[in-house]
Amino acid sequence: MTSYNAIGYALLGLHVLVSALMAPPALGLGGGLAVGALYLVFIWVVVGIYLPEILHMGIAHRALEFKGWFIKSTTLACNLTGIYINPRSWVNRHRHHHAFSDREGDPNKLDADGFWKTLYLCLFPHRCQFDMARDPIFATWPMRLVASPFFAVVAQITSYAFVWLLVSDWAYALALWLSVRLIALWTNMLQNYWTHDRRFGGRRYDDDDNAMNIAKPVPAGTMTGTTSIAVFLSTGSTFLPPQIWQKQLGGWADARWVVGDFDAWHIGDRVQLSRRAFKRNPQISRANRLCFNARCNWRTRDRLARSRFEHEQEQEREHETRALRGHCDQSTINYQRSTFPSRLSV
Repeated sequence: MTSYNAIGYALLGLHVLVSALMAPPALGLGGGLAVGALYLVFIWVVVGIYLPEILHMGIAHRALEFKGWFIKSTTLACNLTGIYINPRSWVNRHRHHHAFSDREGDPNKLDADGFWKTLYLCLFPHRCQFDMARDPIFATWPMRLVASPFFAVVAQITSYAFVWLLVSDWAYALALWLSVRLIALWTNMLQNYWTHDRRFGGRRYDDDDNAMNIAKPVPAGTMTGTTSIAVFLSTGSTFLPPQIWQKQLGGWADARWVVGDFDAWHIGDRVQLSRRAFKRNPQISRANRLCFNARCNWRTRDRLARSRFEHEQEQEREHETRALRGHCDQSTINYQRSTFPSRLSV
């Protein structure tokens, strides 16, 4: 068992013991376990919506969109009853982390920071060099209120009072309040320390940071399902039913497809980038407006074949020119044009 899993299970066990053994007589052993479990689930749900979804994916990365009222109400609810997280400071630190990951300027952890230093930085991070959190949402009164130092102190009192009102026992409430925060601190250490130390986990590529996947990695090429490309041809006003143009065994991590005009035909060619022994081998499936041709290695493609395609391209352009002059049915050329651009679904 890894060290981070052992610590995580130990903290969960501590929470179970605290919930059961420190419960007031009115609750008893079973009631204490139920209250402790419900409080942990409540924190997991509320903080799970607030931090990973709203702050992280919604504001910091702008990958998700939420209504303003939902952001502000969840921010107030989480910080008053759950765990206090300054929204503006967290977004600013996270954007610094991506800009200066594991090097000077990263507020979470530098390359030389060890376990205890990173643990300290979870509570007192390095100072940010710039202001990267200038989103309009932070100018609203709820976000300015939550981000104030005064509210940071008040939130500790209100979150503890919330538990105390539920259990009517100050010692039991304090024990639950502290044990949940130890689990939250362990979660923060997972993100800042164990996933940014090359002694733990693995990665499929090399880079200048220490980001690691600490879950058991799936070897490249392992059959983990079926990955396919579905193409929706365009008619000019709508999309036709999908056509599966490529299927392969293996998960999405085993291959990447991109689309681009690699032969100057003004139509999209499909490219498969596969990784074998850490070497990229781009294979181009060239488009002819109606389908993709057989794949060829881009670096060693047949020059004669390319010349043949160029000749076909010239013939097609000549055909289009004659069509525009009225020498062939206009509907034919409209159909050829309508097939591209098309929507690509992966």
